[in-house]
Amino acid sequence: KNVELEGVNAKLAVVVAELELLATVDGLTAIPNRRVFDRAIELETQRGIRRHHDFCVVMVDVDHFKHYNDTNGHPAGDRALQKVASVMRDALRTTDLLARYGGEEFVVLLLDTDLEAGVRVAESLRRAIEASSFEFGGGQPMGRVTVSVGVAAFGVHGVGPSELLARADEALYAAKRGGRNRALAWTSEMAGGPE
Repeated sequence: KNVELEGVNAKLAVVVAELELLATVDGLTAIPNRRVFDRAIELETQRGIRRHHDFCVVMVDVDHFKHYNDTNGHPAGDRALQKVASVMRDALRTTDLLARYGGEEFVVLLLDTDLEAGVRVAESLRRAIEASSFEFGGGQPMGRVTVSVGVAAFGVHGVGPSELLARADEALYAAKRGGRNRALAWTSEMAGGPE
């Protein structure tokens, strides 16, 4: 009986571990999912308020991704998203949190990073994607796969998670309206979001 019970417990432990992984990791890109990011930004905000330290939220969206998918098919689009995630993960510090936010949108939590440094990181992510070779990148409207990036800094652009995410998103859409393939920090002129 004990041996049988140990076998059942071992199988149950494997299933629990698999469920925990499914709850925290994006199945396509193998990076943390939005649920993990939401929890992390909540904790980081509390820490920022208590200890008065800097961090930035960076929103990244793949430019003309619908065109990529429609032209090359969804499997190719999936491979492109996997590569975007991989390139960004390699360009970030291990202390930063990269997560898939949804669709072709990613979000980064840059810990202990002020606005100036956050913009530099955002620009380095943009350049890393632009410089990468993608399977069908040459067929994109800009002749390569590119991203638009928006940055918001804790304490400078807001304090709460939803405010910071909204401001980073507004900056992202300003980058798209400005011609794509650019990284911008939020400014009050951007208030109002996507058009």
